Amino acid sequence: MSESVRQAVISKYGQYANVPLDQISSFQANIDGQQDWVVLVTGVPLSGYLEDTLVLVSATPRALIFGRIDSARSRSTGIAIGLSVGMTILIAGLFVGVAAPLAKLSRAMDMLTQLDFDALEKGKLLSEHSLIYEIYRVQTTFATMVKAFAAGIRKNRDFMMRFASLKSGSTAGNDDAALSGV
Repeated sequence: MSESVRQAVISKYGQYANVPLDQISSFQANIDGQQDWVVLVTGVPLSGYLEDTLVLVSATPRALIFGRIDSARSRSTGIAIGLSVGMTILIAGLFVGVAAPLAKLSRAMDMLTQLDFDALEKGKLLSEHSLIYEIYRVQTTFATMVKAFAAGIRKNRDFMMRFASLKSGSTAGNDDAALSGV
């Protein structure tokens, strides 16, 4: 056994007599000031006397044992971080492409229930469109419906105002005739 391995075992157990018997214990040590080593130690009794104990020591560079595991762990950590970043970007993209346009469409529907056509037609809610085709179709169909509905309401209002003015004008004329006849 090399002197540095012997020193590592003595520094761990104090003396060879303290090495556990009939079991393998392991620890990591810095041997020769280079890299981490995995040291396996066991005591094997050769007879019934404690002095007749053989100490078996195996020292292996940690990189030989755990090198592939460490590189796999580093690779899997990188993949996990990459997937997390990718999923965050995807979710943000879905929010921008789906949730935000649907929220704007919902606001436009709220304005429609209040019959606020001027704000809808003059605002940007009906002119903004999503990059996702299905949502784009819903937005354009809704905008067309709002414009047609607004035009129908205006025509109906204009018609009713003309009708009311004609009715009030003809009634006022009849009342004048009726008064002049008295």
